[in-house]
Amino acid sequence: RLGCEFRWRASDGSEVTAIYLRDGYLDASALGLPEAFGDFEGLEPRVELAVQRVNASLASRAGRLPSGGAILLNGCDHMPFQPELPALLAGVRAALPEIEFVHGGIGTYLDHVEGSGAALPVHTGELLGNEHHPILSSVWSARVDLKLANHRAQWLLERVAEPLAVAAGRRGAALMALVDEAWRLLILNHAHDDICGCSIDAVHLDDVVRFREVEEIAASVAAESVRELARKLGLRRDGSRTWLCALRTASVDTPEIMEAEVFVPRVEGGVAPSAVEVFDAAGRGIAVQMITVERDAFRARHLDAGWGTRLRFAFLLRQPVHSIAWLRVEPRENVAEPDRTEPARASSSTIANAEWRVSIDAEGRVDIEHEPTRTLLRDAVAFESTADVGDEYTYGPVPEEATLLTRELEATEFGPTTRGAVFSELRVAWRIRSPRMIDAKEAGVSVSMRIRLARDGGSPEVRVRVRNEARDHRLRVLFATDGRATRSLVGGAFEIRERSIVHPGTPESTPERYAAFPGEFEYPTQFSRDFVAVPGERATLVVAHRGLHEYELIEGERTQLALTLLRCVGKLSRGDARWRRVQAGPSLDTPDAQCLGTHEFEVQLGLEAASVAASAIPALASRALAWSQPSFVTEARLVPFGSTSTEHPKIRRLVEIDGKGVELSALELDASNARILLRVWNRAAAPRSVRIALREAALAGRTIRGAAHIGLDGRVGLDLPLSDGWVRVDLAPHGLVSLAFALEPHA
Repeated sequence: RLGCEFRWRASDGSEVTAIYLRDGYLDASALGLPEAFGDFEGLEPRVELAVQRVNASLASRAGRLPSGGAILLNGCDHMPFQPELPALLAGVRAALPEIEFVHGGIGTYLDHVEGSGAALPVHTGELLGNEHHPILSSVWSARVDLKLANHRAQWLLERVAEPLAVAAGRRGAALMALVDEAWRLLILNHAHDDICGCSIDAVHLDDVVRFREVEEIAASVAAESVRELARKLGLRRDGSRTWLCALRTASVDTPEIMEAEVFVPRVEGGVAPSAVEVFDAAGRGIAVQMITVERDAFRARHLDAGWGTRLRFAFLLRQPVHSIAWLRVEPRENVAEPDRTEPARASSSTIANAEWRVSIDAEGRVDIEHEPTRTLLRDAVAFESTADVGDEYTYGPVPEEATLLTRELEATEFGPTTRGAVFSELRVAWRIRSPRMIDAKEAGVSVSMRIRLARDGGSPEVRVRVRNEARDHRLRVLFATDGRATRSLVGGAFEIRERSIVHPGTPESTPERYAAFPGEFEYPTQFSRDFVAVPGERATLVVAHRGLHEYELIEGERTQLALTLLRCVGKLSRGDARWRRVQAGPSLDTPDAQCLGTHEFEVQLGLEAASVAASAIPALASRALAWSQPSFVTEARLVPFGSTSTEHPKIRRLVEIDGKGVELSALELDASNARILLRVWNRAAAPRSVRIALREAALAGRTIRGAAHIGLDGRVGLDLPLSDGWVRVDLAPHGLVSLAFALEPHA
């Protein structure tokens, strides 16, 4: 419809030139040879074959090239260079004198298009049409373990390691080489066949190793930065007392349930602690809920090694946005009120706070009530298992096999209910048999769900643990709405996208499309970066997640939101699935893609007013992101020497943003320690003019000598005037701005 040359407009109004490759990216691959792909060593290319290929490719684009030019790509996956190409092109030029052939790169063609003066059509929105080429969007859920690892790695780099390195000053600058190496490893995993999960098992085993390396590097940078901050504040090792450093990079100050861990070294003749007291940044005691106490634990952390007690506990973190706070931890023999674990009543078990009430009955049915919107969601959460005989690229349903739902099963576990000083929790579990009895009849999926509510308020958090022993199936969690919605609001890449339900065809409904290339129907599943919101009659359901990027709206008496947890397949590609007929790659066995083993997933449920006002959407999205990429809390590794400060460190801000709906995206230090780089973006659909300032925690004793715009490529742009440390920037609707704050050199 748009032709082969057009402009793509992003949500913020910026545009780029887009080229549609009608015949794919291999139309001039192996030019002059019998096919575009294959081993042709020893075979000389022929001019007449090259002319035929060029004519066919240009004919398919006839009338769709506003600039009067076309690009032919001389290459494909795994194909070698053609050193004879210049001589071959001379023969093609002689055979087709009416056409000018230029041997160049992609930039050469883009320069031609943009310099032609042609009026190019404009497209705004996603590019997921699959009329001529397979889109293969089930890769959003292939090998979900990679997506979860990527989510955690990016969170640790963007929201933890980089901001803490900024706060660590000169020491942080020395750590930026490690951060750069972590980014390099992460980008190696972002090649499309890697993060998409559509390669052979060996490739993805390497991905897993790199993700672990990224996480370890980022965690080490964070630990070293926190140690430097503690040293500067005069926090020293002092008996069994220790300190937690809490970093909040979110743009909302919603209280969070945090879990933390401290290690208390063993003292000869001393009594091992069994609980802790925690004091907030103002020195006030806060409620603590003990989770585990490991008596004979060993720690080897750099030069600090030995035996002791490891205590894990939960508390409610209350902290300003964009700040660093310190919490004092005092181990005790037993001062915390013990958590109460109660057996479930015969009929149901319930937890509640001021806004929410969650009940689970003996059959495992979950009812959720929300007082502010007067909403009751009955049978609100369930799990669904369906057969999947597709491949890593595409889900392959089996119509004759029934969907298995936990709503039709008895719960194997029910309760107990945990009621503590910080949160209460319900637990329920099921055993789902395999939808396709290929293996032994015992093969199936064990699903355990815990729903957690903070005692002092806050939305339910759902934690799911899956033990998968089944092959060739898809497992999803279903969340019910209270209406018949056909659209959703979704967090994307620097945007909030509205989408409608997709109704795909089938080989029976449109056989002509299935028979033609690429033989792929539209996918009913869609992409979410961090949250999905679905309007209902009384309330809008908001589901935030951590790395579960594939969702679908399922119509019925009430619309359900389905999040894919696992898609388990055994082939890289196959050409006989119901949603895609053609091969997308080699038909190789990929046993690891069956995702056997144990997996854990996390989501948060929220309810908003049924018709969310446009002005309220940025705040909704910010709260979802704050949960998806939460605050970071870690025990400080304290030095044993020097005098200990008697003052409780005050909360220090990293950044201050004077303007609503503007999200902090990145805060980092360049390797020269000469600039602090900051990126913000506007969640709203209206323009914003905001003031931004770096604060005490980010400056770390340094002073600013100037500020300027900076491009995503690192090039410094226009200077910005500074007024008492503030700069003012204008943001387009959904606009993105990067700033560079130049620092005074060290004396």
